Amino acid sequence: MNAFSHYPNRLITGIFIFILVCGSGIVAWNALSTNPDGVLARNGRLDLPADKLLNTATPLDGHWAFAWGKLYGPRSFPAGDGAYMNLPRTWNGVLHNGERLPAHGVATYQLSIFLEPGQGGRDLAFYIPFMHSSYALFLQDELVATDGKVGPSYDAFEPSARTRVVPVSPGTDTLSVTLQVANFAYSLGGVWQSPRLGTLANIQAHYDRQLAFDLFIFGGLFLMSIYHIALYFFRRKMKSNLYFGLLCFFLAIKNLFTGVAFFYTAFPGATYETGLKLIHISIFATMLLLWLFLRELFKGEFPLLVTRLLAIASGIGILATLVFSSRVYSQLMLPFWIISGIMVLFILRGIYLSVSKNKEGALLILAGILFFILTVLHDAAIDFKLIQSVYLAGAGFFLFIFSQSLLLAKKFTNSFRKVENLTEDLISTNRSFSRFVPSEYLSFLNKSSILDVALGDSMQRDMTVFFSDIRSYTSLSELMSPTTNFAFINDYFGRVVEYIHSNEGQVNQYLGDGILALFTGSPENAIRAAIEIQRDIADIKELGGFQMTEPLRTGIGIHSGPLILGMMGTDKRMTPSVISDTVNTASRIEGLTKFFGAQIIVSGPSLSKIEDPHQFDFRFLGKVTVKGKVDSLNIYEILDGLPETVRAMKVGTRADFEAGLNFYFERKFYEARACFESVLEVNPDDLAARIYVRNSEEYFEAGVAEEWAGALKMELK
Repeated sequence: MNAFSHYPNRLITGIFIFILVCGSGIVAWNALSTNPDGVLARNGRLDLPADKLLNTATPLDGHWAFAWGKLYGPRSFPAGDGAYMNLPRTWNGVLHNGERLPAHGVATYQLSIFLEPGQGGRDLAFYIPFMHSSYALFLQDELVATDGKVGPSYDAFEPSARTRVVPVSPGTDTLSVTLQVANFAYSLGGVWQSPRLGTLANIQAHYDRQLAFDLFIFGGLFLMSIYHIALYFFRRKMKSNLYFGLLCFFLAIKNLFTGVAFFYTAFPGATYETGLKLIHISIFATMLLLWLFLRELFKGEFPLLVTRLLAIASGIGILATLVFSSRVYSQLMLPFWIISGIMVLFILRGIYLSVSKNKEGALLILAGILFFILTVLHDAAIDFKLIQSVYLAGAGFFLFIFSQSLLLAKKFTNSFRKVENLTEDLISTNRSFSRFVPSEYLSFLNKSSILDVALGDSMQRDMTVFFSDIRSYTSLSELMSPTTNFAFINDYFGRVVEYIHSNEGQVNQYLGDGILALFTGSPENAIRAAIEIQRDIADIKELGGFQMTEPLRTGIGIHSGPLILGMMGTDKRMTPSVISDTVNTASRIEGLTKFFGAQIIVSGPSLSKIEDPHQFDFRFLGKVTVKGKVDSLNIYEILDGLPETVRAMKVGTRADFEAGLNFYFERKFYEARACFESVLEVNPDDLAARIYVRNSEEYFEAGVAEEWAGALKMELK
């Protein structure tokens, strides 16, 4: 089972590593390929076949004639001096006339393009990538495109970094292309990317593909940034979401300046300096945010000291970018790339340690980060004129996002599974708790969960209290072993409690062999439950493996009134309980069933709350003053549930019994005795009639006190 549970993770990781290998191959191909279209200029001349011109946006790569330090026009360009520059590349550090070229300066490039006969009459176009920091493009003797303002000095030039599609109609098969470039604003100068030539349709399609790709990457990164930042605000503890969201945001901003530099199309009024500041701020922030994200994700594997040093380096870069011009802060890129290279080693170390410790998602992140680092190094190689290619960091990071998405999906699945398991455990726990504290009891306390209950929680309301007790249980238990005793009681409760629940009652406590139950509705529910219990236990022959030689008998007392429900005990151990005179009175009434030989006795307050009390057979038993009470209480015997012969006799003698009680309360004891003796003639086992006969005889002989009201004073439980 454990091996199988790891299978999906291994499958996902395997698929992702396969994607990594394929992606690495693509990056390597881009890095090693000098010109995928296979056409290169030689010594300032490019022979362009018709199939290339008509079917592709052909890069104008290779050796252009090159003149440093002067802005020559098409006719004034010095021919035959043998100086060439291999494009695309920056001119920084290039050895020219025995000297290494600086970043700042001006240069002129020239290329002769020879088309096949008749091709020059077509509608053609140039694609001009952004160049640092300004250019002017001439076709033959005509100026066809400019970006910024070329000039021989800082004061005479104006930087810009826009891309363009330039339609041309040369009308000839021999094209003379002259390109003037000036840079006094950035730390790298020259033609970084390939100018292209083709039909207008092909060049426009190339531009549109680049734009679509850039916008796709930007949109994906931007949406992921919003998503993760929103996740952070919903759950502040997950700082990794904040760092990852900000990382996506800054990379999305940077991606606006790659490819066709869509930023300047979207914001045509934006200056060169504004765009460059945004690029550098995003670069300086990216490495720090990546480190913080991984440090938060894999705690303990990314040193705090390195975090602080990287934060200082990134902070210096961002501050310098905000304060100074591009001539200054662009000089920080080389040392920052060196720092970033060192950070890559620390990142790989931290992820390796996480993988070795089998931390969740470490292998996926390792695969994604490796590919991302590979694309970043690839783009850095472009920036440092080591290779010519297209920028891939956006795509690399998009794949890194994919690895993060897989990790989030995995974590979400695991979290959801845990939630499901916790839910099932909670349901089981609630079911277990409900055996001790019923959900109805919680609702009495206005609590939705047992977790909300605290010691001292209580409420007051009117209820009907139901007390039951097994007759002569002590004698029965002496005939049983302890094991049988428990089995007997549990079987008994299992049968009778169902009648309480089915009549909308709830058991509050089990009191040895007794039951304390509460009814919130009409008292008739409690009476009906008592009747059903009496009828059921009359047929019981065996409980818990104990064979009974005579029918099981119980006494049930029912009384209605106000009571207090609440949690009693201590913080370490508490239990639901009820406190009130109503509970005590119900308990005393249950004890009266022994005294009167009855099965069910109901108080007058309970019977008076029933809309139609005559749906039951009952008889008035008299007035009693129970232990602990001063006022007397009318009590009634419920005759339903008695054995049929006993019920018939009590129903048949009910008139004489209640007439005797009327005489009894009027102090006509002679007449009262006669009525009760008439009852005994029919039902000699009527214990209540026998009690009143004895009392009538005693009071007839001895008399009663002036304050006597006829209530029996019951001192027993």
